[in-house]
Amino acid sequence: MTTTQNLFTPLETLVVNLPFRATGLQRLLLTLLSPLGHLAPIPRQSEILNLAQTILPHSPDPRLPRQLFRNALRESILLLTGGWKQLDLSPLVDEPTTWTQVGHSTLFLSMHHGNWEWLAGILYHLRKDSIGVARSAHQRPGQILLEHVRRYHRTPVHYNQAGVRLAHKTLRQGGLVAFLADQRPPTQGTPGTWMSQSTQVSPLPRFWCKGISPEIWTGSLLPELDHYQIVLHRYSPEVIQHWDALLDQDFAPLVAATPEWHFGLFHNRLVPRETLLGKKTK
Repeated sequence: MTTTQNLFTPLETLVVNLPFRATGLQRLLLTLLSPLGHLAPIPRQSEILNLAQTILPHSPDPRLPRQLFRNALRESILLLTGGWKQLDLSPLVDEPTTWTQVGHSTLFLSMHHGNWEWLAGILYHLRKDSIGVARSAHQRPGQILLEHVRRYHRTPVHYNQAGVRLAHKTLRQGGLVAFLADQRPPTQGTPGTWMSQSTQVSPLPRFWCKGISPEIWTGSLLPELDHYQIVLHRYSPEVIQHWDALLDQDFAPLVAATPEWHFGLFHNRLVPRETLLGKKTK
C-alpha cells in the first residue's frame, strides 16, 4: 500500500478528551462477559485478516480478530446500557468553533473507526439540527443491535433513498449531515480512492454540496480506559470534490496505528476493504 500524502490542510483541528466513568452495573457486566471475548467464536475471522493484509502497511497481528471482538463486545455493552450518558461533553462544548452552532450548514464525513455510534449521538446532542446517513447492516444481528441503540439514544439515522433526500434538504436548511462514508455505494458509485487504492465511492457528498458551500468536517472517536478522544478536522468547502482522498489522508494513518478499532463484524464496506473468498468485489 502506498503512503497517503497530505494533500489537504485543515483550517481547524480539535483534539478533545471526553471524561468517561462506567457505572457499577456496567463494570459488573464487563467483568461477567469478559470470558466471551476470549472464548466465543469470531465472525468473519479469516476475512478480517485478509482485509488487514490488504490495507495495512505492515503484517497484521494474527490476534487482531480476537482484539477486535473484545473491543466490539465492550462497546456493545456500554452502548446498550446508555454509556454515552457518562460522557462529559463539556470540554467539547467549551471549544470556540462553528461546529456546534445550530443553523450552520455542515457536512460531517466519517467512517467505521473507534465508536461511530457514540460519535453520531454526540453530534445530535450538541446540535438538534443534525441527522446521520448510513446503510443498514446486512447481517440481522447487526441490524438488531444498531436499531436498538439508535432508538434508545434517540439518534436520528436515516437510510436509503429517504436518507438521501433528507440529507439534501437538511444541508440546504443549514443543518448538519453526518455521513458514514466507508460503506459500499448504494449504486455503482463513481471512481475514487480508498486506502490508497482505486475503488468505487459514493456520489452523494458531491451531490449534496452542489450549489451550496457547507463546512466540511471529518472526525473519529477512539475509546480509552477513562475517556474517549474525539479528533475533528475542519476543511474548506472546496475539498468536497476530493472527499475520498481527504478521508484517506485523515484515516489511513489512524487505521494503521489502531487497527483493533477498525475492522467491523457486520458491515459490508468499500473495495478494497470488502473481500469475498480472498477476491476483491466489484
